[in-house]
Formats: sequence, structure tokens, C-alpha cells
Amino acid sequence: MIKRFLILLTISSVLVGCSSEKKEKGPGLGNRNQPKEEEASLSSVEQLDKILQNSIKESNVLLSQFNKSLDGFYTGNTSNSQFATVVSGIVNDSHELVSSVEKEDVDPTVFELQQKLVAHLNQQHGLFLNAVDMANQEKVNKDTLRNTYLEIKQEQAAIMNGWNNS
Repeated sequence: MIKRFLILLTISSVLVGCSSEKKEKGPGLGNRNQPKEEEASLSSVEQLDKILQNSIKESNVLLSQFNKSLDGFYTGNTSNSQFATVVSGIVNDSHELVSSVEKEDVDPTVFELQQKLVAHLNQQHGLFLNAVDMANQEKVNKDTLRNTYLEIKQEQAAIMNGWNNS
């Protein structure tokens, strides 16, 4: 968390330094807005961290339900209609998750990261929609769904690793 703050602080300091022309500076005085900027940057990082942690947690719940249902489909313990019913419920929860993250108003310094999370959650939502569509048409391609699931889990890990290492 501290590393993220320091990186964002450095970036915002450089951007502020480059974009302002000695605003509110007097002889020998630094930028009087610096503590407010540092506080805003830390607040932005903390806000995005909370959004990211909660979203990934909810995402994992949905993916776990999907994976369990897909496993049941592979083993024959879950029928096509049962699979469609389970995944339809997941679609509703997934839609709420995507909407909640999209509507979050974040600081411009972390907007790009939020959009990456939204894109990831939309990709996951697409998996669930495709699964329901396949089940409704009784043409479930288990291998395609499994591979897409694995790709989403890998991307999720990359997002979390990138965030934790920044």
C-alpha cells in the first residue's frame, strides 16, 4: 500500500510540477497545496484498493459458483437446465457487480486502473452470458467455457499482482 502511494505521489508531483507555473509560491516557499495533493492521492489509492479488493472477492464467489456448476456438467451431476438456471442467477449478480464498479467515481489518477477492472469484469460477465446462451440452446461447449474461465482467472491474477506490486 505504501509503495502504491509513493508511486502515485511521485507521478502526481511530477504532473503537478510540470503543469503549474509557480502558483501560490513565494520566495523560498514550496507549493502550498502539496499536503492536500498527497492526501488526495492517498485517498484515491485507498478508494481504488477498496473497490478492487471487494470486486475481486465478489468475482471469485461468482467464478466459484460457475466452476462448480460447470464441473457438475462435466461429471453428469448437473443437467443442461440446471446449469442454465444456476448460471442465470450468476448473470444477475455479475450484472450488479459490473454496474457497481462502473458507477464508482474515482480520481483521474486511478481512472485507468478502474477501467481495467471494469473491462475484466465485463469479460467475466460475457462468459456467464455465453454459458447461459449455450445452455438455453442446448449446445454447451464445455471446453470453450473452461478455457475462457481459465483465461479470466489468469487475468484476474495479473491484475492483482500488478496492483500489489505497484
